[in-house]
Amino acid sequence: MFKEHGIVKIANVLDPKTCKLLADYICLKAKTRTNIRRGDALSGVHREYGDPLMEILLEQLTPTVEAATGLKLWPTLSFYYHYSH
Repeated sequence: MFKEHGIVKIANVLDPKTCKLLADYICLKAKTRTNIRRGDALSGVHREYGDPLMEILLEQLTPTVEAATGLKLWPTLSFYYHYSH
């Protein structure tokens, strides 16, 4: 699918408990370590680049994504955004 369309969906790559953990982690960080920039397209949105937990997630998922795409990947960066509305 990736070679034909340039996109691939990896169903159930994260289990529901891991998704809940990540969501709770992001919500807690948004409440306690607010990282909001002003004056850009995402003004007022908490976001993080290079968060340690997200970097670990990126590293751990790389082999799965490589297998799904058939490519050798070099994980370079991670972002997350917390939208409250």
